[in-house]
Amino acid sequence: MCAEFEKGYDIPFLLKKIEKSRLPSPDEKVRFSAVFIEYVTVLASAIKLHHVVPEREKWGMINGALASIPARSPIDIERFQEELARQEQAYLDKPLNTYIMVSNLSVEYFKGMRPIRLSDGLISFSGNLGPKFFRARKEIHQIETEFPRPLPPYSWVRIRVEARSSDEAADLALDHLDLIRAIWNFYLLHGSLRKSSGRASPLNDIVAGPVHTIHLPDGQLAVEGFWFEPSYIQSRHPKRLEDRWPEIKEFEIKTLRAIRKIPYRIAIEDALRRYGRALDMVDWDAATLKLWSVLESLTDTLRLPYEKTIRRISFIYKERAYNMQVLRHIRDYRNRTVHAEFSRKDKETILCQAKNYVGDLVLFHLRMGRQFKNLEEAGRFLELPTDSKMLERDQKLMKIALGFREH
Repeated sequence: MCAEFEKGYDIPFLLKKIEKSRLPSPDEKVRFSAVFIEYVTVLASAIKLHHVVPEREKWGMINGALASIPARSPIDIERFQEELARQEQAYLDKPLNTYIMVSNLSVEYFKGMRPIRLSDGLISFSGNLGPKFFRARKEIHQIETEFPRPLPPYSWVRIRVEARSSDEAADLALDHLDLIRAIWNFYLLHGSLRKSSGRASPLNDIVAGPVHTIHLPDGQLAVEGFWFEPSYIQSRHPKRLEDRWPEIKEFEIKTLRAIRKIPYRIAIEDALRRYGRALDMVDWDAATLKLWSVLESLTDTLRLPYEKTIRRISFIYKERAYNMQVLRHIRDYRNRTVHAEFSRKDKETILCQAKNYVGDLVLFHLRMGRQFKNLEEAGRFLELPTDSKMLERDQKLMKIALGFREH
């Protein structure tokens, strides 16, 4: 059984609420009152399915599992979980088909932009879209009327993936694109501060275009619709990368190679994407909040006190005392932003500081991650003393403890 429930949720209680929202039905069909949507929204957050299952499919599975239980029968957790797992497995058993996502990047295209081969995808670049994809996108008139056109010469990008549905293809393709964007932006931005004037703009140099479409290999639209970037406001002048391309590609290759060797690689890839997506944002306060959440993830302190997060981050620095002060100032700013309308002129600097701490932690995991079996173990490592004499004493105590357990 694959379908699982997240910790902290009272599933029987939620199911009982949903059961009470069922409406009488003379034809025995399962119907619910309007309040059902509130309960099922909470239930959806409490359910963990296979990571490839798209959110839209997840909702369909939950509704299908609830509807499969007869109107006069109680909705018990065992029956619901069994039906949910059955629907999940039915989705996972579907055959894989080839899909291609088409989008743009704020990069000036040049011939040296070779395709990037990933374990389960291919990203390719071009200076023009090509007639078959162009004709298909022209069918979606809303793109032309509601979304700003990227400035030329934005690169066109195509991401080829194997998926069970267009929704899954979109999720997978965007994950691939955002991971590569994050790595490129990381190389360009890490360690830097920025002080700009005028209207706020994303920190990222490389952003995606406003609209993504999913196609079949022959260019036809796989679905009559599109995906769009909610934070996209206006086109940025494309970044010229040709002069720095060898160094960027070397960093990309080394980063992907290091990630593959980390047992908890999925967590590191997710952190990089979240880092990149935060730096796409125009709202710098919201971006700082998201970056702090990434810091908690990379230190395995999501549900632990802030001081533990700060202590674990500062472990990787020689100037630990100073970095603890900076981290407390970011934390305090984060807390004031969450709890009240709060504004200060140096918010861009604070965002850059948070960005650099995330980057330093990512580099720590890329360098050391292969030595830990999971993120929790890496977090415990960051909790160790920084004083060499204390570490030597702890080492002796560990040896004593091992001998004690053997007798």
